[in-house]
Formats: sequence, C-alpha cells, structure tokens
Amino acid sequence: MDQQSARGLSEFGKVPVADALEALAGERRRAVIRILHGTEGTVPVQELATEVCLRPDGAQDRDRVVVDLHHRTLPKLDALGLVDYDPEATVVEPCSALDDLVALAEHVEVTNC
Repeated sequence: MDQQSARGLSEFGKVPVADALEALAGERRRAVIRILHGTEGTVPVQELATEVCLRPDGAQDRDRVVVDLHHRTLPKLDALGLVDYDPEATVVEPCSALDDLVALAEHVEVTNC
C-alpha cells in the first residue's frame, strides 16, 4: 500500500499515502503545512513560530513552539520530503510536495471540528 500515492487514491499529489497520513497526524505539522503553503524561499524558524502562535488554535508560548519546530516538527517534515530544513541556519524552505497536502490538511481540520 505504501507504494501507492495520495494522488492515485484521492488526488492529493505524489506523496505516498503513509507519508501523507504521518505528516497530517500532528496538529502542529498541519499548521506548518498550511502556513508554508505558497511560500517561496526560506523562512526563519522564529518567524514560523510566530505565525504558529498567531493562529486561532496556536500555542501561547512562542519559545516552546520554536523548540518543538526545531526538534520535532521540521525534522519530521524534512524526513518526509515536504520541506528542506537547515537546523544550523534555523531556516526552512517548503518543497513542492508540501503543496500536494494542503487541501488534505484543510479537510482534516474541518472534519476534526
């Protein structure tokens, strides 16, 4: 099953189904996917953390968000091929595959309400 792509099953791009589900399983990962959608170039992790905190469902402690992005969220999305994360420069750049998951991320958020 993990050889099939989300596009082949549901029109969500060429991200393998298992990777798409793993990427969208975390609320913070879904938020990052939506925030980075359509972004060109690199985004500093500090700026991304601010955007996460500004969301209606966002965390209140920006420092904790920075730590989570640096140690968990961005490395996971990088491993899944959705972003290029440079932990030394603390910048992230979305990959084209990330855009394939935006509609699915929004659908997951709507159905979770």
